[in-house]
Amino acid sequence: MNKIRPYAFFPPFILLIIVAVYSLVVGMQNETQTVKVMADLFNLALDKLGWLYAAAALFVCILSFYFTFSKYGDIKFGGRDAVPEFTYWNWFAMTLCAGIAIGIVFWGVAEPIMQFQSPPESFGIAPFSEAAARFSLAQIFLEWTFTPYAMYTVCGISCAYAFYNMKEPKTISSAFIPFFGDKIKGVWGQILDAFIIFALVGGVITSLGEGVLQVASGLESQFGLPSSKISWGIISLVMMIMYTISSYTGINKGIRILSDINGKLFFLLLAFVIVVGPTIFNINLGLEGFANYVESFFSRHLFLAPVSGDPFPRIWTLFFFAIWYAWAPVTGMFLARMAYGRTVREFTMMNLVLPSIFGIVWFSFFGGTAMHMEIVQKLGIAKILNDKGVEAAMFAFLNFLPLAKITVPIFFVVIVLSFSTAADSMTSTVALMCTAPDAVEEGEEAPAVIKLAWGILMGFIAWLVITFAKIDGLRTVVTLAAAPAALIVIAQAVSSYMMLKGDAGKSVFK
Repeated sequence: MNKIRPYAFFPPFILLIIVAVYSLVVGMQNETQTVKVMADLFNLALDKLGWLYAAAALFVCILSFYFTFSKYGDIKFGGRDAVPEFTYWNWFAMTLCAGIAIGIVFWGVAEPIMQFQSPPESFGIAPFSEAAARFSLAQIFLEWTFTPYAMYTVCGISCAYAFYNMKEPKTISSAFIPFFGDKIKGVWGQILDAFIIFALVGGVITSLGEGVLQVASGLESQFGLPSSKISWGIISLVMMIMYTISSYTGINKGIRILSDINGKLFFLLLAFVIVVGPTIFNINLGLEGFANYVESFFSRHLFLAPVSGDPFPRIWTLFFFAIWYAWAPVTGMFLARMAYGRTVREFTMMNLVLPSIFGIVWFSFFGGTAMHMEIVQKLGIAKILNDKGVEAAMFAFLNFLPLAKITVPIFFVVIVLSFSTAADSMTSTVALMCTAPDAVEEGEEAPAVIKLAWGILMGFIAWLVITFAKIDGLRTVVTLAAAPAALIVIAQAVSSYMMLKGDAGKSVFK
């Protein structure tokens, strides 16, 4: 017990157990009521806090680019003599997999088609038109590239500077020393970490739920195994075991190895779609979408539809911003653990620019090929998505392409690895936040029992949510969890600036 930071561990852990038990009891008694409550909470959260999610997302995006191109980019984490621990490839693979890996395999085909067939009502764009295709990709670039990675980047910078330049304990509360000084190292720092942990668990639950539903859909479409509550439970258990074991082995073993494999499979699938898909069509559409994204950068971030009441911002933009807020503080701390020996500019390039470019290329080719299937080849992928659910879209997509007997099994592996590489890094980081600093030597991992406790709890709650509320439940959990996380991200962004400004004022960059 002396290894645990009690105020960081017990409040969110006990609260989440209460939520799990309540969801189980109420869900078994009245599943319809559970879904209604989830939907009401989802709408309430975005009605009251949507403006905050939108404005803060734009703010951190601008600030992260400022760090990249300003004099602060020369500051080195760990001092001038610090030597990096990871290769550029291992660093990039872990960054990609810890950030949006499970998201791009779940939404890579589904979201482009959904927005292609249902663009915002207030924009007056005709479904399945050239303008709808252009809008779809531009919107996806907003939700999946620079903005989420900007949130991770500013959180990572504040943690990395606190850990390696200020020699503070490896917990997110250390990033708030510019505001509170050493007072943050006590009980209030633990309480702050507890809020962050609660928010993160909402994000992890959402990703796990998406992964479970997608695997179940694939098993049903490929092998005829029914997608049911029983199969969801079995898949949840398998995934939970995988990411918990990976987390147990630590960042230098399980996490690094799984990310390496998963990253290479991502590039393999992307190369396959580039070769067999309508390449020129995708390049042209991708360029159109990117141009639209750039020219509407500010208006897209702040589109809230207060007059028309268009539901689009809540369903898409604000929902995804909520996911990134929930993930950002702890993802930033995880990325900070790989920042030693790197400059701020290297950090922003690896954690902001490169993964965003990958996301733009991924969605241009997967989304573009899916739209080509719909409007040129007339394969009816939109109807499959509408009839069988979001989780079925990617499997239908792969079955329409050559070599499906090879690519579909590979994709099953990618789904499981994508979630495992995200969840294991988050489990490892949450466990470290709950561990007393004097109980962990430099370079060591948190105690296995703490990792195991969080891994099991997150897997169990994810199964409960998808069992009784499916996608609606996942949306609600992450949206509510993001409320405190958004404030944390804003504070970490400001803290990053204060730290780097103070460092740049010295005669020699650390």
